Amino acid sequence: MNPSIRYSAWTDSPDWVLLVTRRIVVALNSAPDHALISRLWSTASAEGATVDRVLDVVPAEVAGSPLPFAVVGMPVDDDSGVSFFVHAGAGLDVLASGARRRIVAESGPWFRTRLEAVSHVALGDPAQIHAPALPLTEGVVRAARLDMVFADERLTQPRTGAVSVAEAAHDGHTVLRSDLPRPRDLAAPDEPAVLGGPRTLMYGYRLNGSQPFALDVPHYFGRNPKLPSAGGRVVIVQSSTKSVSATHVKIEQLGDSVVVTDLKSTNGTSLIVPDSSWQRLAAGQSLVVPAGTFIDIGDGNVIEVMPGQPLEPGR
Repeated sequence: MNPSIRYSAWTDSPDWVLLVTRRIVVALNSAPDHALISRLWSTASAEGATVDRVLDVVPAEVAGSPLPFAVVGMPVDDDSGVSFFVHAGAGLDVLASGARRRIVAESGPWFRTRLEAVSHVALGDPAQIHAPALPLTEGVVRAARLDMVFADERLTQPRTGAVSVAEAAHDGHTVLRSDLPRPRDLAAPDEPAVLGGPRTLMYGYRLNGSQPFALDVPHYFGRNPKLPSAGGRVVIVQSSTKSVSATHVKIEQLGDSVVVTDLKSTNGTSLIVPDSSWQRLAAGQSLVVPAGTFIDIGDGNVIEVMPGQPLEPGR
């Protein structure tokens, strides 16, 4: 399960040196040390690289002062857990199992943990949420901020029952809304390029990191959504500032495509497609999106499109 990784470097003096491989991510809060980076790269990119092997290379101090750094170990094989190590003031914001956690060493010089169902990891300057973000698969960069989005969690099975108000309500945990970059406006509405034919997959969604639900029928999200005569299912979300419209957005599966439609909402619908930047739908616009897309409708309410599950013939 490799995450989508993006970094922001739009400052005069980026604070972090990021070293990213397919197994390990290392963030050093220091000026580049080419000899150290070379050793780290050799260790982190090696077959069978682990967090422990990387920690054997990273110094605890530089020039007599503690070195703030963080190490993230990716899931390996069938293991879905993500490993975290932070040292000397380095901190990570993590969304795991729908709950937001701040990982930082509070009672000692370092802290280590391992979490399941991780969907978002953020490190660095919160002010950089409005800066352009660049993708990074592997390499070494200087940056002010790092964001990692894991989007491989699967639906355990299609959900066909109605979504209750209690299930749909915001549970207080969001996809780090303070970390969401300011979206850009799309130039003009596009017609959804919907693929025809029968369904061979069942896609799903989850709201604010909660359990996944199937997109078996069109879903209408909002503060007090109205169900059209064509039918579907409504999902009520909390919006204390009323930035979410009564009926804000529709998400549906057409054939083997997932389509997001802004229902002429007052404050708009923003989304990020994997390997792309944040964008805003025009009022009434529809867009075909892949699994792993995050849809922000306001007040911390974020909908994630989940991967499709194969359907049995005839379903």
